[in-house]
Amino acid sequence: MANRESNANTTYFDASGDAALLKTGAGVVGKLIIHTVGTTAVVILYDALTATGNILYSWVTADGKIEKNLDARFTTGLYLQITGTTPGGIVTWS
Repeated sequence: MANRESNANTTYFDASGDAALLKTGAGVVGKLIIHTVGTTAVVILYDALTATGNILYSWVTADGKIEKNLDARFTTGLYLQITGTTPGGIVTWS
């Protein structure tokens, strides 16, 4: 699912029904870009080590393509969950 750019703080995603722990510990989510909407897709960013806990941001297919500066702080970790059919996008963090 997650293809990381060489700076290790950018993840490209284009998969259905997948998830990844992007970072453990504290940090900041920078930007979320959805360039491919998919079908009945949901993308959720958690302040957690798994797909439970505090939701930082949630996107659904009906929201359409976005480029959003989140600047959201997390303390436990950053977890990305994808459901539905093949949304494509980018998430950055530090």
